[in-house]
Amino acid sequence: MKVRILRDALAVMIANTIEVYKRESYGTLVGEKHNGFVSVRNAVPFQAVKQKFSGVETISDRAGRLEQALETIGLGRVVGDYHSHPSHGDNFYPPEPSNTDLESMLASDLPAHIILSIHDKKRTMPWHYCTDGRLAGSVNGYWIDIAAYFKTNDEEFKRTRIVCPYAIRKKLT
Repeated sequence: MKVRILRDALAVMIANTIEVYKRESYGTLVGEKHNGFVSVRNAVPFQAVKQKFSGVETISDRAGRLEQALETIGLGRVVGDYHSHPSHGDNFYPPEPSNTDLESMLASDLPAHIILSIHDKKRTMPWHYCTDGRLAGSVNGYWIDIAAYFKTNDEEFKRTRIVCPYAIRKKLT
């Protein structure tokens, strides 16, 4: 499975991650699943959350209502979620699921989970695909590294390739 991220979804995830930098961002992914792809058309940040430096808690009844509303107004199906791993001081947290992330992902029926790692950039780097399927680059003083995961039939998680031609074509630095 691959995760295709369209322009609007990428912009919202990056903006939300930068907006709350030093705390974790969290949101839902809207799109569709077809032919071995999860196509993410939109990302919707959750505002009714308790943000922490190393986690975020949703207010579950509100999360459910938001997901139903997104489908009802025609934005598409909820196909996953995203959150960020912000750096703290010299501690850099890669876009890999923590034990808490894995528990949450296992409890979910959604096919895609995206993690954005963010820290202050040391130098400007154009957006590029990494050999392991991640998407990374710099924007407005931040380095952002994005990874996508899906649940296998064995109830394990695998990183999957991100496809986002918009980021590669545009100079987002």
